[in-house]
Amino acid sequence: MTRIAHVSLFYADDKAINDLLLSSNRFTKTRLLDIARMRGLHLSADLTQRELARQLSVLDFSWPQLEALLAYVVSAERAERFTDRQLKTTASVDQILAALKKVKEKRASSEEIYSSSASGNSVAVKVVYAETDESLTMLRQYSQRDLNLLVEIDPAGTVRVRHQASDMGNRIMAAFREALADEVKVKELEQAEVSLRAVANLEQRTRFFTELFRLTSLTLKDVRRVSTSTRMITDGAEEDSEEDWELEDPDATGVVRSLAMSGSNVIAS
Repeated sequence: MTRIAHVSLFYADDKAINDLLLSSNRFTKTRLLDIARMRGLHLSADLTQRELARQLSVLDFSWPQLEALLAYVVSAERAERFTDRQLKTTASVDQILAALKKVKEKRASSEEIYSSSASGNSVAVKVVYAETDESLTMLRQYSQRDLNLLVEIDPAGTVRVRHQASDMGNRIMAAFREALADEVKVKELEQAEVSLRAVANLEQRTRFFTELFRLTSLTLKDVRRVSTSTRMITDGAEEDSEEDWELEDPDATGVVRSLAMSGSNVIAS
């Protein structure tokens, strides 16, 4: 989950507000005029979007008012990808909790908030951390994210860990693996995971998943209702305005004949 984090500033100056209002096409002329009216400022509809943003930027914004502006540009949450790893070792719940405590102490300088709860042979962990994206304007650079790990003890002699497939998830997982190895008194824990990073061919990836479905009770169905975009999102491009361009036809009951898609978009969706 992503949220805009509180930035340690005395106030947001006019440049920061102006940059925010011009950073996304969600701030249309109509929306800027509505924001001005809500602040008791009546501006001409003949003004350009840049002129409206400049007029609004000279106003004072409290933190709640600033949060209201930021809410316009926060993208809707997408379902995050998760990954599973198996550590070949036997461990108790107490050892897992002790290993997590070592991870927290080792990463104390990272300003992360850890919370955990044990139930039976599993331990649920939540890590709250801040993420910085310096490619965005100042007021949008800092966001707060959650990382969830589920650690389960298998009586067969393995420890299964499920977490978000993100850089932070991989770093926390590596630290946990090292700490647990120290708890169970082994030099290094052997790790097993399924990865398709080396499979670049999209047809082979598709075949892997279709064959995998056949081993389960799940069924594959034709997609008859599709949300499409009028533009392609290129690697590295901002996606904050994707919702403005997204179109959905609730009456589309026929099979889609043609749809432009790329492998990167399919994987990221």
